[in-house]
Amino acid sequence: MAGRKTVAGKRTSPTRVNLHDEARREKFCRLYVQYMGMGVDAAGRRAAIEAGYSAKRTGLVGDLTAQPAVQQRIRALLEEGFARDQMTPQEIVARLARLARRDPRALFTEDGDHVLPQDLAPDIAFAIVGLDTELKFDADGAPPTAVRKYRLVNPLPALRTLAEVHGMLDPNSAASGTGIGDRLARARARLREQARDAQAIEVTPTKERAA
Repeated sequence: MAGRKTVAGKRTSPTRVNLHDEARREKFCRLYVQYMGMGVDAAGRRAAIEAGYSAKRTGLVGDLTAQPAVQQRIRALLEEGFARDQMTPQEIVARLARLARRDPRALFTEDGDHVLPQDLAPDIAFAIVGLDTELKFDADGAPPTAVRKYRLVNPLPALRTLAEVHGMLDPNSAASGTGIGDRLARARARLREQARDAQAIEVTPTKERAA
């Protein structure tokens, strides 16, 4: 009979998998979320096997993911991951400030050599967008020397974004009296005053100016 095994002339019931083992189910949920980038089916199979479920059990993943408790736990783990990966506005501004302030001198040691990637300070490591390694050959036939070339992010987009965040690019901005917009407005007013003064001088008769 299908689904039964015979041992020493006796028929036994098919092996059952305990789908309600909380520890194993929790491990399955965490692994499932971890491997979701592989695709739902592949993630389910791999998570089930690593969680200790039998790889031979047909429909095991479907039975697990059909449980409301499993669905709720997977949803909760995904929400926790999203919340953990989100950046606050303060974090975003701080990261932009780091990019805008990146100092190429931090790429070199006191002897003028490049700092190894694993030894770079976080402030400068954030600003690196590429690392090229070239072999430099000397004319005397000596062994080639590896030359590292770091490529840094352009700070101008970060500076512009920060300026927009602080309203400094708004011509009508008067925030704290220090914005670029405010300074531009005051500069225009001074130019208008100077233009009026210049016009008044030009039309003033010479004799009256002398008097």
